[in-house]
Amino acid sequence: MKFDETYELLADLYADKAFNKKSCDQLKNHLKQLISAIEQGQKDPTKVQKLCGKVTSAAAKLFPGKTDDVRDVLAADLLYILEWFELDIDVEDVMQGL
Repeated sequence: MKFDETYELLADLYADKAFNKKSCDQLKNHLKQLISAIEQGQKDPTKVQKLCGKVTSAAAKLFPGKTDDVRDVLAADLLYILEWFELDIDVEDVMQGL
């Protein structure tokens, strides 16, 4: 199953001028890697959770000092992705790294 092409990843971060576009692009690429892995058949909850952990770690590095703002946006996007692919993984569990 392909991911929803109409969904705009990190839309609120891109709209907020306080966030560097290059850093947003880098975080978006991490989300796309997660999506790609799931599209290619990765459904193991432990492995998907580990991939989500890489995304949250990247967010912490890309946006030091702004993690509270990024956390809400990223959590919403991860929740959407996990629900889209019908994966039963708690978003709070994957957000622990941020």
